[in-house]
Amino acid sequence: MIAPAQHWTFAVAAILVFAVIGLWETARPAHAQSDVQMPRRLVNFALAALHALLVLILPLSQAVAAAMAKSHGLGLLNLLSLPGIVAATLTVVLASLLAYLTHIALHRLPLLWRFHAIHHDDREIDASTALRHHPGEILLIAAIQMPVIVLFGLDPAVLVVLYVCEWLHGLFAHANVRLPKRLDEALAYVLVTPAMHAVHHSAHRDETDSNFGAMFSGWDRLFGTFRTAANEPPQFGLGPDGSEPDAGLIQALRTPLR
Repeated sequence: MIAPAQHWTFAVAAILVFAVIGLWETARPAHAQSDVQMPRRLVNFALAALHALLVLILPLSQAVAAAMAKSHGLGLLNLLSLPGIVAATLTVVLASLLAYLTHIALHRLPLLWRFHAIHHDDREIDASTALRHHPGEILLIAAIQMPVIVLFGLDPAVLVVLYVCEWLHGLFAHANVRLPKRLDEALAYVLVTPAMHAVHHSAHRDETDSNFGAMFSGWDRLFGTFRTAANEPPQFGLGPDGSEPDAGLIQALRTPLR
């Protein structure tokens, strides 16, 4: 599906984006952080490595499912034979809506929340938090989304580009940075901004259950789940239900069992 050269291109782009955001966070942090950051960041990086290993071992993904559907002429968009630009636009719209609805399901359904909670268990938020996902959550999301993607026949090439953009944007959305207020408010009409996503990581459950968009903020505004910060500075994490601040990788992986 993706050539090795493209993998390397993505890896280099990810490192560059992460480095730029890291420098930005260090120079102009939006929220004060504790002096010791390495333990939690190592856990986040280790979880990202497990995710990458999982993808290599089990090469099943939403994009692969879309490619298989296209090769067999399955799915609504493949049956309609729409012009390329129309199919691409519908793929972006439907895939972003699917990501939004899946994110709501991760919060609303107890089994899914057990795996997603590890992402919200980070007591401090920065770009590395975007990497903090349980391997089980990745499998559950794939199991939920793959049948829908096949049903609608979403374009695999567009999905790959969208997923790469969402992943890189996730580093920015989780970054401990603050945009000028007017710029942030303007961008938030289209994109998820760090201030908007910080609300989603609040320790207050009513704020956590808001701002579900992956990259685009339109679905939150359309369905009434958009929310601005009520507390400044915000408190992050899961409060008393979360893990200890210095919890290691093993305890993080055991989060669904708690």
